[in-house]
This record gives sequence, structure tokens and C-alpha cells, in this order.
Amino acid sequence: MSSSPMGWYGPSEPPPISQPEIRRDGFKSSVGFWVGANERHYVEFSFDKFWGPVAIRVDGQARVSQVQLMSFSLENVWDIPVGFQELHYVRITKTRKVAFAGFRDQLVNVYVDNVLVAQYNA
Repeated sequence: MSSSPMGWYGPSEPPPISQPEIRRDGFKSSVGFWVGANERHYVEFSFDKFWGPVAIRVDGQARVSQVQLMSFSLENVWDIPVGFQELHYVRITKTRKVAFAGFRDQLVNVYVDNVLVAQYNA
């Protein structure tokens, strides 16, 4: 979990991104999408709202892997730079309810270069 480290949020034009693919299976949820025009990278965010594991992978490599069995924060934020020559910044936020979060929908927002590209209840 991190806050905006660099004041990044860049270009005014929409970032090059594929249509996000959202998957749900009981308490598990994930979203995956391609980022980049010339330098393509696949980003996947997954979590299990009941058992707590959270993972963010870029091209199959773990960038974030943690377990959140108990959290006092209602919102978690992850900032991930993606790419080398063609750099993009991915921000994923997950907002939960105060009570019984494991049994209720949690709002997930995905931003690429400060543009909202996916929003879903998981």
C-alpha cells in the first residue's frame, strides 16, 4: 500500500489500454488488462475479500503480494509504475464497508495515467 509517490498523473490523452476483463468467483475477484501502445504489459489485480490475499502482477511477475485479514483503513491504494521505455502509472484503489466487509461488495477502481479505466463492485 502506498500513496502517490511522485505526483505523476500525466498525459491529457487517454492511455493506451485494452478493455479490462473482470472475473468473479464467490469471494474471489480479479481484473486484468493490457497497458501500453508499443511496449505492452499485462496487469492483473486479484483479491479474496473473505480470506484476505491481495496480489498485483505485471506480466506474470508479482509486484504486490500481501494478506489483509484485518485492516483499519477503509481504502487501500496501490501505485505501480509499468513499463520501461513507455512508462505508465497504474493506481488501484479498493474501498470497503465498515462492518462485515468480507460479506459485502467492495468498490475497486483502476486508473492508468490518472484516467479511470475500470470500476466494479467485487
